[in-house]
Amino acid sequence: MRIFISSARKGLEEERDALNGLVRALGHTPVRFEDFSAQTTPSREACLKALSTADACLFLLGGVFK
Repeated sequence: MRIFISSARKGLEEERDALNGLVRALGHTPVRFEDFSAQTTPSREACLKALSTADACLFLLGGVFK
């Protein structure tokens, strides 16, 4: 399965990296923005296209810590 991983840009980096490894360990393919190659399309469009190819989505939610 292709698992799209999404979260806020800041504050959840460690959790995002851990999910990447967990998804791989379970035999699935993680899909994350940071793994995209250079694109000629806008970032938002590239994310939506990748999301449309995913079988499932994991959204990380958390508070903003300063």
